[in-house]
Amino acid sequence: MKYILVLVGMFWVTSMQAQTNCGTLNWDAAIVHDCNQYQSTKPLSHVVSDALYPVAVGTPLAFYASGYFGKDKFTAQTGLTLAAVEATTFVTVVGLKQLIGRNRPYVEYPDCITGGENDPLKSFPSGHAAGSAAIVTYLSLRYPKWYVIAPSVAYFGYTCYARMNLGMHYPTDIIVGALIGGAIGYGGYLLSDSVSESLAPLMPVTMVKPNNDFSFSISIGL
Repeated sequence: MKYILVLVGMFWVTSMQAQTNCGTLNWDAAIVHDCNQYQSTKPLSHVVSDALYPVAVGTPLAFYASGYFGKDKFTAQTGLTLAAVEATTFVTVVGLKQLIGRNRPYVEYPDCITGGENDPLKSFPSGHAAGSAAIVTYLSLRYPKWYVIAPSVAYFGYTCYARMNLGMHYPTDIIVGALIGGAIGYGGYLLSDSVSESLAPLMPVTMVKPNNDFSFSISIGL
């Protein structure tokens, strides 16, 4: 009986210590901790989080293929430039992750935050926030229509939440990642003509500007 009481006492002390530690998290970790508690949203968070890589690869390919085979230079240009934007974003983010070396929330606070994935890359900045922000920024500027902007922004917003819900990123990771992706996306928009000129052999001949009936982005899930 004495040993049982000792074990119960140790468990109680450990639990109280964990609760105390979680109650004194800095604001950055506290926000992740709060988001991490919502178990009901984690299945969707996994789906949206895992969708970034196929979206980042598939979207440029879909635009380019549609433009190339449809002899629409504007759409093909969109695909090639978006591919360059995503590649630039990826290299920038991975380089910063290695340089800064910030541990992910679930690694830094294992008693308070549960990791939804096992990712060997570091936390700062968020690659998911950067990648989705780059896509949203570029496509929203390229096709400034509500039916492109609204679903794109919704996708970006939930991606940011999902990464905190899964315990993978701090808000500061998300904010900086979004700023990086947005800046690269905007730069890609400004340099679209230069990108297509440097890749002229890959471009179709005609240039077709999008009209009010454009809905390609919706059809690929953005």
